[in-house]
Formats: sequence, C-alpha cells, structure tokens
Amino acid sequence: MNDRTVSPALDHPAEAASPPTLDHLALLAARGVDVRSFLDSQLTRNVPVLEPERSVSRASIAGYCSPKGRLLASFVVWCELSPSGETIFMLTSRDIVETVAKRLRMYVLRAKVTIEVVTAVHAIEGFHDSPSLPEVARSLDVWSVRRDGDVTWIRHPDADGVKRVMRIGTAASAAPGLPVDAANWRWSEIRAGIPRITATTQDRFVPQMVNLEALGGVDFRKGCFPGQEVVARSQYLGKLKRRMALASTDASWGDGGVIAQPATDIWSAEDSGPAGLVVNAERGPEGRVALLVELPLARFESAGLTVAESSGPALTIESLPYVLPENEVFVRPKL
Repeated sequence: MNDRTVSPALDHPAEAASPPTLDHLALLAARGVDVRSFLDSQLTRNVPVLEPERSVSRASIAGYCSPKGRLLASFVVWCELSPSGETIFMLTSRDIVETVAKRLRMYVLRAKVTIEVVTAVHAIEGFHDSPSLPEVARSLDVWSVRRDGDVTWIRHPDADGVKRVMRIGTAASAAPGLPVDAANWRWSEIRAGIPRITATTQDRFVPQMVNLEALGGVDFRKGCFPGQEVVARSQYLGKLKRRMALASTDASWGDGGVIAQPATDIWSAEDSGPAGLVVNAERGPEGRVALLVELPLARFESAGLTVAESSGPALTIESLPYVLPENEVFVRPKL
C-alpha cells in the first residue's frame, strides 16, 4: 500500500456555506421487542451486543442477502438504548435504502418490529484526523460507538494511516468546514478496503467475493439467514476463486472525467475480455482514482487490467489494508 495521505486542504475547506454531509448514505432504524431476533435472522452476522453499563458499544459491518446468497445491501450496524428499549441502526447506501426497507418489512410477519428510514432527521458527517474533534470521539477504537448527548460517534477503519470518525446527529455540526465532503469520505472508505453495495451491484456478489467475512461481516456459526446455504457452501465446499482487490489508476473514465461507476467491467488482456467488476470507485485528493474491484484471484497479479474496455485506463493492484483468510477449505464448525 502506498504512503499517500488525505489532503488537509480538501479535508478543511477554507470557506463553506454549511458543513458537508455524507449524502450518499442513508439510515434505517429498527425498533420493537422482537427487533434483535428478527435482524439476527436476516443479516449475515448478529447485531452487536449492547452492554448498557458501558459507555462505549460496538458497530460492525453486515450484509443482507437474497435467497441465492447474493448481497442486496451492506450495512454498518449498531445498537443504542432509549427509554422505549433497543433501537438498531443500519447505515447503507442511499440509492437502495427504500427498496431494502420494503423488503425487510415483508419478512416481519408477526414479529413486533418497525423499520423506518430516518435519514431526514439525522445529519451524517465524516471526519479525517481532525484535532478539533472532542476527546470522546478521538479516543475511540475502530468500530467503537459512543453516544454523547444527541450525537453518535462511530470510529471507522483508518485509511492510509488517517483516522476516520463518523458523526450522526439531529443537526449538522457547529463547526463549518470541519467535516470532509462525500467524495473524500468515499475515497477514504475505498482506501480502507470497505465495500458499499449500491443499486447497480445488488444481487451480484456472494459476501466473500467482496471480502465481507474478512471484515467481520459474516458469522458462519450463527443461525439461518437468507442465502446462508449458498454462502456456507462457498466457504466450506471448495476454494474461493474470486475476491475484492484494492486498485488505482491515474485516469478517469468516460466523457467529462466521469469516474467508473459500480458494476463497470474490468477487462483482462489475458482473458481478452471482462474478468471482473468495479465495486466502488472515487477520485482522491491528489487526483488519482481509487477502486475496489472484484476479480478472480488468479488475476490479482496480472498485467493488462483495464477499466471498461481493453483501451480503458490501466489498473494497478495494491495491497489491501487487512489480511484475507487463507484460500483454503475451512474446517466446518460444530453447530
């Protein structure tokens, strides 16, 4: 992985009419006496346990699959306690939030659960290594969650050594220009190796194809969830042949400097055609484009990978900021 860092100039614009928010994200809130058991039966991992006596709780990545084991959504999930009981929040891509909420409601049946899209009453902001953040936010470990008044702070994985913290409140922060804009946050999320499922990549990937289990987003010892049989078969009955890689290119793609959109083909000179797909892509503060791409493992060290077509921008595959599990059949757990 290279040693580039986030540009301070882009992190802290000199002037801004209002603080930028992460408007590509949306927030779901699930409540009710059966909420935990319901979501545990739907997601690829159980909701993190809430310990009311502790001031800091945990968040995690999780997936939501079709019966065929393909991801319909990726979430950041955490739980907060209110006078009325537990509320489980799920952060996801804004372009899929309504369809995902509708699908989850279809399976509520007799369970006492309500699922609402609550983005409109929350400001979602991201921060990169900001010394102006309160100590309550700067001291958090990765995936720690802390409630401070009407604000929730979540520490996200670092990108190129830069600390990333998310703030979710009922109003935007009072320090204009302090949060990063959505493009800069998306870029750092890619550099951290975190995939985000969008409308064009729904139903394309088994969780392991985008490294979800390497990120703690799949629990193979939990109870059933939609698509579990397919996901488990991919894990236990043969070597995984496709994974998500971190890549970069100096060029944009398409007319007007457009960045490659999710689900754009990745071409391989060795295959003389498409070999994989773009999961996410964004231009960074230095102009270089960072991408997460799904590819056969055999192509991770290949030359001649390009975006969209054989004459498209050339890709450089870089090291992920985390270790992938060994590409071997895992020992089946005792259930």
